Amino acid sequence: MTEPTIDIRGASDIDYREYADFQKRAYHDLLARRGASDTHMTPGYYRWKYHPPAGVARIARIVDGEETLSSSAMLPLRISFNGRSYLGWHCLDVGTVEAARGRGYFLTTLQTLMESVPPGDLFFAFPNDASIVSFLKLGCTENVVLTTWVDPFIRIVGRGIDGVERIDRFGPEHDAIHAHLGAGRPRVDRRADYLDWRYSAHPINRYVSFVSTDGGCDGFCVVRRAHVMGRDLALVMEVTGSTPRVQTALLSHAAAWARSEGLGTMSLMSTTLPLSTAVRTLLAPVPSMLLPKRQVLVVRGERDLPASLLTTDWALSTGDWDVF
Repeated sequence: MTEPTIDIRGASDIDYREYADFQKRAYHDLLARRGASDTHMTPGYYRWKYHPPAGVARIARIVDGEETLSSSAMLPLRISFNGRSYLGWHCLDVGTVEAARGRGYFLTTLQTLMESVPPGDLFFAFPNDASIVSFLKLGCTENVVLTTWVDPFIRIVGRGIDGVERIDRFGPEHDAIHAHLGAGRPRVDRRADYLDWRYSAHPINRYVSFVSTDGGCDGFCVVRRAHVMGRDLALVMEVTGSTPRVQTALLSHAAAWARSEGLGTMSLMSTTLPLSTAVRTLLAPVPSMLLPKRQVLVVRGERDLPASLLTTDWALSTGDWDVF
């Protein structure tokens, strides 16, 4: 009888069919409790997900013969802060099959991943309440909690806005928006190659993107139809604008699109939504106790990184959470 072994490999070197089957087994009970589907867990989904523009994901696995018992993954994303670019490794898809739980595999795969992060790079994640202790034990620190906003009145406030247009792809003009907003707070790089990978090339979900052209290209918004906690709603992945007025226009236009789709509620998660924009669009914050998951960011970095990169609240939106 062999002992389980641990390995770490690049995402180009895994059997995606076997990996997708493992993920379904590892998350079966969690998805069942939430009434969620596993239909998105396909080989093509993970192949897309683990090849972002910044590089190839890494996966740490504990295997017993041909069977994967536990696994953690991390994918590379560019992080912008104060005019500089850093490589950040987003940890996700951490799971263990039910029969192998309670053996410390969760912590082992996480530690293996963290130890493989090159000096000068970041490690970050959005753990749930059950797993955050493991991340903190391995040197991560809490950075910021995303606020969940809900607008149940889009039939009232939603209206089409002149100067807001629907687009299919992102281009250099969106790079300029990112450059304009890139200072002050760390954020995942929103250049066109990332946006096209994240939204236009997604193999499962279909996203709708709008751009504000009233004063040149000064903002964009991405939204999709989603089924969350038993309800169909419009989920705003991100809204970026040069001013609160631009953000308000984009959200009003997104609400009008949602209304045309027969949806009565719009929601987003954000650490940057101005209160003035929330008031104008009738978005209200949802208390964390009413949510299935407290959406908290944890980060870890070596000592040669600027301390402010780890302690300054990151600028985050719904789209930074891989689930959607």
